Amino acid sequence: SQFIIFDSKWARFLPNPKFRVVFVPVSGMKQSDNDSPSIYNIVEADRVRGLVKRAVLDLKILGMNEIAVLAPYAKQIQKIRNLLREQGLGGVDVGPLDSMQGKEKKAIFISCVESRRDISGVTQSASIGFVGEARRLNTAMTRAIELLVVVG
Repeated sequence: SQFIIFDSKWARFLPNPKFRVVFVPVSGMKQSDNDSPSIYNIVEADRVRGLVKRAVLDLKILGMNEIAVLAPYAKQIQKIRNLLREQGLGGVDVGPLDSMQGKEKKAIFISCVESRRDISGVTQSASIGFVGEARRLNTAMTRAIELLVVVG
């Protein structure tokens, strides 16, 4: 695909339309349910829902088939999928980070689930979620053709 320096459609969605990588901070907390060890962050899932809704339904700058939402945990995938379906956005691909191996989408939204405000004291052995796994993070981030949104 050809790299486009400026496309006016992004001016309504991005703080700087020339830079199509956005990091969206969220202060939610990771949770788990009794039925599964998988974790989720409902505040973050709702923020992803809002961003996708804005791009597809409100601004109409992306179609559902042009977006993938990636998350590292099954419960987060389930929560995001359900929230999007409630908004009529069930056509958006939602899956695990590795599901995009060898594929691309116009826009990739990554839900980190686990994040820390200060990682200065975190050692390599301490968990900071998939962000500490360079291969998986690289796979997820390089699937975006025009827009990458990292939420967490």
